[in-house]
Amino acid sequence: MSSRKPWQITGAYVARRLDMLQSPAWRYAPRPMKALLEELEIEHLRHRGAANGELARSYTQFVEAGFKRNTVSEMIRVAEALGFLRVNRNSGIGPRDLRDAHLYTLTYLPTGVARNIAPTDDWKRIKSKEAALRIIENARQPQRRLLPQEVRGAA
Repeated sequence: MSSRKPWQITGAYVARRLDMLQSPAWRYAPRPMKALLEELEIEHLRHRGAANGELARSYTQFVEAGFKRNTVSEMIRVAEALGFLRVNRNSGIGPRDLRDAHLYTLTYLPTGVARNIAPTDDWKRIKSKEAALRIIENARQPQRRLLPQEVRGAA
C-alpha cells in the first residue's frame, strides 16, 4: 500500500506565501507583471527549483510566450521596483537563443543549489497601497536614454 495521500501534491510547484499575496506590493501589481513572474517560475521549475538567481530568459522568449516586447521591459521594471525580482543585466550569456537574455532572481523564493539561501523578500519594504501605486507609476515610465553628448558631457 502506498504511503502517498490522495491529495498530496506531486510534481514541481512554487509556493507563494500568504503574507506576500496579501501585501500591498502584490495586491496592486499589474496582472502582466504577475504573468511575467509566472514565466520565470516556470523556468525555475524546469531546473527543479535549483536555479533561482540564474534564471536565464530572453526578451525573445518572453515575446514567444505571448508578451509584447515593450510590455516585457515595463513589467520587469515594475517587478524590480516592487521587490519581486532582481535582474543581472551583465550576465554575459552568449548562446544564440539567449542573445538578449538576462539572469533573474525571484526574491520570494530561496536561492542556492541546495535552496539553502533564504528569500530576500524585498517586496516587504512596501507598507501601503499608496506606496505601491506610486512605485508602479514611476516604474511604468519609459526609460530615458542618454544622448551621446550627455554621456560625454556637454561641451
